[in-house]
Amino acid sequence: MKKVLSYLLVLFLALNFAGCSEDFSGDIDDLQKQIDDLDKKVEDLEKAQQENLLAEIAKLQSAIDALENGMDDELAAILADLKTLEDEVANNSEAVYYGNLITDADFEAFVTKEATIVTGRVEISKTEHLSAIANLVLVGGNLMITAGEMIELPNLESVAGSVYINGIDTESAGISFPNLASVGGMFHTFSNKGITSITASSLVLVSDEMVIDNNDKLASISFDKLAIVDELMVSNNSLTTLTSFNFNNTKVNGDVMYKGIAGEFTLSMGEFGGNLHMSSIFVPVISYEGSEIAGDFYMAEVQELTRINFPNVTKTGGTITMLNVSAENGVADSEILGWTNALTEIGGAVNLSANNFSRLDAFNNVVTIKNSSNDDILFVGNGSLEYMFVFNKLEYNYGSIRIDERSDEFNIFNALGGTQFLEWTPKRVITGFDPNTYEDLYRETTEARGFASMTRVTQLTLDLSQVTTFDAFPVLEVISQKGTEGKEHGLVMLMKDDKFENETTIQWCNSTIMDKILNLEGVSYNDGWIDAYFYNIEAYSKVDIANEEAVTVLSAGCTE
Repeated sequence: MKKVLSYLLVLFLALNFAGCSEDFSGDIDDLQKQIDDLDKKVEDLEKAQQENLLAEIAKLQSAIDALENGMDDELAAILADLKTLEDEVANNSEAVYYGNLITDADFEAFVTKEATIVTGRVEISKTEHLSAIANLVLVGGNLMITAGEMIELPNLESVAGSVYINGIDTESAGISFPNLASVGGMFHTFSNKGITSITASSLVLVSDEMVIDNNDKLASISFDKLAIVDELMVSNNSLTTLTSFNFNNTKVNGDVMYKGIAGEFTLSMGEFGGNLHMSSIFVPVISYEGSEIAGDFYMAEVQELTRINFPNVTKTGGTITMLNVSAENGVADSEILGWTNALTEIGGAVNLSANNFSRLDAFNNVVTIKNSSNDDILFVGNGSLEYMFVFNKLEYNYGSIRIDERSDEFNIFNALGGTQFLEWTPKRVITGFDPNTYEDLYRETTEARGFASMTRVTQLTLDLSQVTTFDAFPVLEVISQKGTEGKEHGLVMLMKDDKFENETTIQWCNSTIMDKILNLEGVSYNDGWIDAYFYNIEAYSKVDIANEEAVTVLSAGCTE
């Protein structure tokens, strides 16, 4: 820049003094002052850019220095490289291009200077731009790539800003940054129709989030040394078989989201500090070696599993959701649900719905759920079950519980002392369909046992129309909800459905509850009277049952 200003001064003198004797010394002094001022501004600008870049390098050095992941030799090498770059920026201005690389002229100037460092951002919008920066080592701003086929920057070691790769539609395109070790911002690869592989085999640090999203033909993802990233999202890429997917050793400070991943490999995760969200996953094994899921656990549309391997997880900091999850044929459900029986604490709501299990044995060592009144426990439609054994050490639940399952046997929530709203619909397993009567065919029995320790509930709704054995709530004393007209009663019970009338006989041998339903022995509204509503289904219509009649049926055969 200084040379350009000097040439301008010479040109001015040549044009204005040729053949002229007039005194222009005052104008010359003014022009020289303007040039000196511009010169000073350029120096100040370059100095500011230099200082900013040195500050970004210092941030990267600090972040890498804080890592503890057993990669001491590799980290020492990266820090040494950053120190070399720091010295180059501070002491070798010939290696530094001050400004941005955006236009063709910018790239030509970078090549002419033979620089290796850019203080500003780099925007690659033509394939030719890639060859122009083949020797690029450090980018002080963002690196944006929107063109290219084999996108390789063999000497790039660090990007102080973010990396964005977008709109690469060339068939069989690939991304390779073999020496890139650190990114000070985000790493985004998104909406690329042609990219088949992403490789950054030396990358250790991404200070912000990594997003690999909507890459239609992506088959290989390789970040073998990635030690830390703020958040990680891999989603909506090709559902064809991946040949490489490796974040095993990566620590994620926040959330992890995996969506749309398929392949014959184990989907392994390193340590993470937020939520785990997985959906549309088709892999045989999902593995995590950590001791805690810090946030929510969400799994939906996950098929063909042979195992969920979380051997050390004992608590979650948030909710647990499993929707439409199924094992590969012949694989025991314990391989999918076994990890839940190692849990002792859950930080929020639990929802298992629309899964395909045959034996639901889960959460049987959970003692505490740190949920609120708005957090429910839901088990709805999880297959044709031989048995359902769940939550048999849970002592209290602040939210509500809803169970609507088909199972031969239930034995559930036997340590639970109380809850708010409880709705339980134990149903028989459907075995087929009768084309003559247009009716479903059912297994012969459903045994409903559970809630052996429950003493109080706000509202209890029971559908016992398909139950053949009922042995539950033996010590229940208080059902506190009061209402009218069958809408908000404390106890609502469907006793029989005429489809099963000759097959079901139920008893509820709890004299305390029966007395409070009938308001006997001086029991008043204030000290525990139960507002109950009973009904049957006859010819698909609801028929109300008087409390006295219902109590008589429920108490038949009971002994004091």
